[in-house]
Amino acid sequence: SIQSLVLARMDRLAPRDKIALQVASVLGKRFGLDTLRNLIDDRQYSCDALLDADLVRPEGGDYVFAHALIHEGVYSSLLNARKREFHRSAAEWFGEQEPILRAEHLDRASDSGAAAAYLVAANAQAKRFLHEPALRLAARGLEVALEDSVRCSLLLLRGDLLRDTGSSTDSLVAFKSALELAADDSQRCQAWMGIVAGYR
Repeated sequence: SIQSLVLARMDRLAPRDKIALQVASVLGKRFGLDTLRNLIDDRQYSCDALLDADLVRPEGGDYVFAHALIHEGVYSSLLNARKREFHRSAAEWFGEQEPILRAEHLDRASDSGAAAAYLVAANAQAKRFLHEPALRLAARGLEVALEDSVRCSLLLLRGDLLRDTGSSTDSLVAFKSALELAADDSQRCQAWMGIVAGYR
């Protein structure tokens, strides 16, 4: 199988190269060398062995996996606990500079902070008037949110975005749902203002 072929190639790598390849698979089909070096804590690391094994290839200033099946095979070789560990490290690395990537990695790490990170990322997109990406991020945040206050904030943002895109009926639904979850007067006030604006 493809999986066994990928594993056979990985087994021929030195331990450091094998770990680097696995970390790279967590970053995605495309990854930057600086990011990889940071996550494996080796500032001198090069991808020469991975290139020689025809597992990755350079593209622009980054690297990409030579084939999507290689990426999938390497990623699936990781234990779930190890995946979560690497995804958390990636989220820390991307931090506030890359809010979408931070949220996605926290999500894949099953981290409780993922929903709040999606809220930050969605707000960043909304401020740039990128409504569709903001709505997608807010929707995913709602899927993983456990705290009512975070769910409420996501619903308030969803309501604003839907109203701005002309979906007044859906906007009202979001604001009414937010009102039920409001944790304080500020959230209740925002929800009522959204409802009033929707009816107006």
